[in-house]
Amino acid sequence: MNLIFVFLVIVFGITFFYVSYRLLSRHFHSIISPLNNAVKIYFTATLLGFGLALYNFSKFAHDLFQQFYAKKDMLTGILLFGLLIFLCLCFCVLTFRLVVVISKITIKENEKAELIKGNFLISGFQSVLFLFFIALLSDAVLRLIAVMIS
Repeated sequence: MNLIFVFLVIVFGITFFYVSYRLLSRHFHSIISPLNNAVKIYFTATLLGFGLALYNFSKFAHDLFQQFYAKKDMLTGILLFGLLIFLCLCFCVLTFRLVVVISKITIKENEKAELIKGNFLISGFQSVLFLFFIALLSDAVLRLIAVMIS
């Protein structure tokens, strides 16, 4: 059972990070190409946040997978695991967009222009804000999902 789950985590994890990298890379390269150091910091922190969310969602998915495996319904467990990883990706993208909107509201400067100039303050603010929201909201979203499943 654990080998099956390890295989699932590897396959879904690689897929998750590939899709995440492609989405984020497109966004950050639309700001400036080649990326400057400020944008690289923001990009790296965002990928770190995506990984943190994937870790939290995978722990939850492991518990669900074990329940369905014990009931001899492995296909449902695999499908739910895949669905949770997809929901994790959607959650991360929506949180990223939320941070962009909050940054536009709270920062008086033009975010893209400041990132192009290499403003580390803007980059750091957005990085911390994204990581904060991922850490704060991922547990709440997982509890909501647990209530909806049961």
